[in-house]
Amino acid sequence: MRLMRFAMLLAVLGLILAACGTTETEGGEGSEDTAAPEGEGAFYEGKVIRFVTSSGPGGGTDVKIRTLASQLPRFIEGNPATQVSNIEPHVAGMNYVWNAEPDGLTVGLTAAPTLEFEFFEEAEWDSSEWSYIGAMTSACDNMLLVRGDAGYETIEDAIGGDEPLITMTQAPTPADVEPIALSLMLVADYLDLPLEVRRVADAGQGAINLAMERGEINAARYGSSWCLLPDQNPGWLEDGFVIPLLDMATRRDEAAMPEVVEERPPHVSEVLTEEQYLEFRGVVAASREGGNPFFMPPDVPEETLSILRTAFNDAVADEDFVEAMEASFGAEDISFYTGEEIDEIVTDNLQVMTEYSDRFTELTEELYAKYVR
Repeated sequence: MRLMRFAMLLAVLGLILAACGTTETEGGEGSEDTAAPEGEGAFYEGKVIRFVTSSGPGGGTDVKIRTLASQLPRFIEGNPATQVSNIEPHVAGMNYVWNAEPDGLTVGLTAAPTLEFEFFEEAEWDSSEWSYIGAMTSACDNMLLVRGDAGYETIEDAIGGDEPLITMTQAPTPADVEPIALSLMLVADYLDLPLEVRRVADAGQGAINLAMERGEINAARYGSSWCLLPDQNPGWLEDGFVIPLLDMATRRDEAAMPEVVEERPPHVSEVLTEEQYLEFRGVVAASREGGNPFFMPPDVPEETLSILRTAFNDAVADEDFVEAMEASFGAEDISFYTGEEIDEIVTDNLQVMTEYSDRFTELTEELYAKYVR
């Protein structure tokens, strides 16, 4: 089964790289258009949809958005061309989409829900006002992985430990800290973990894997991409090169694991106090519910938004589309949400997060000063 998924992922990667061409960083241009078959009288006929991700090239989110960009147009009347741009860091990429023309030709997709960056100082958007098309999420969720030679076999071993757990961030200031890094720093603070966070130029998934392999870091909180490890990095989990130390899944009861992992580590809710877990959820966890949404700027005309929502709903009923997206996630059990469902999820979780919004900036600055070097 792993070989089949790996073969499918390679096929999808070849297809989407051929289709979607180049990438760009903040402020740059250079993405190549794909060829678009002619439509007849459709709004999107002859147009180009620009898909923007705030993640770097080669990471899990980049693969997902390129797969989506190569697959979705065949469900849109007029079969538009597509281009993919990588605009980093996360807040810059999302601000770019927020300020784009509401013409239905700019679509964003991030490594996490838009709520996860909602209270960053530089964030210009209001998550309740995005024009959500839909969302996807893998049942495989967040996990703290450490190298097998880090000196810890369980999270209990690491509490108050002497050997440093070294991870990385590309955030130059507290305001730029990625929520996935912030959550790890927060748990380290709660549990007295010997965490050290090194500031680097690139903290994308590809860079994290390389740094782990080289021994430059020995710990990282992985998103759903950790389920790709058995295929992309054979032996890492099977041979104990990395060890799952703490389950940081948003919804533990729904989270999957790779088949090669025999025992699930403790969930974060089991090692924190009730008060700590409520704060953890309010600051970082609630924002992750709803998976990877893709969205357009506010005020996109309803008829244009309806075209793309309908196209996505039609796509998720198509076996080939679902198989391609499963390959991009490295999982066979991904879930899809409609745009209307994401509207509801955002509304509910904003209420939870707002209770901790005043604490967010202060907490981020404290943790950055304590852990980042």
